Amino acid sequence: MKANKDFGSIIVSFFLILFAIGAWYYAGEFSNMGAIFPKTFSLVLIFCSAGYIVVSLFKGTPEAKKTPGEQIWRGLALFVVLLIWCLLLKTLGFLVSSVLSYIILAVLADHEHRPNPKRILTHAGLGILIAGIFYIGFSEFLAVPLPKGILPL
Repeated sequence: MKANKDFGSIIVSFFLILFAIGAWYYAGEFSNMGAIFPKTFSLVLIFCSAGYIVVSLFKGTPEAKKTPGEQIWRGLALFVVLLIWCLLLKTLGFLVSSVLSYIILAVLADHEHRPNPKRILTHAGLGILIAGIFYIGFSEFLAVPLPKGILPL
């Protein structure tokens, strides 16, 4: 398989590093507990983005099998799902909106396989597990209130 340098993604990764540095700097105004999440997120984002840049520049990335316009359509769909998640977060609550968004995003990202009930149930199970871990971590350990929405949690 032919490997190429994905300069568009390298540029996006560079701007994500700048965004993460800005978030780190801005989190300096927070309390020590309040700064944990943005600083941790910043470190992860810097590490992953820098890693992608290094791998792409030195090793290259495999050329994706795609039809013309598919990448643009998929990127727009992912953006729309995240936007809807943000808008429904308060109404549906963190758990419900996060699990639904995760399922849709996983199906979109899993483009090499056709959606079927077994794959969707697997995505749903992982979505419940991941959202549950984040919910418990934030609400119980960090005492960060998350939107309850339609669930009585």
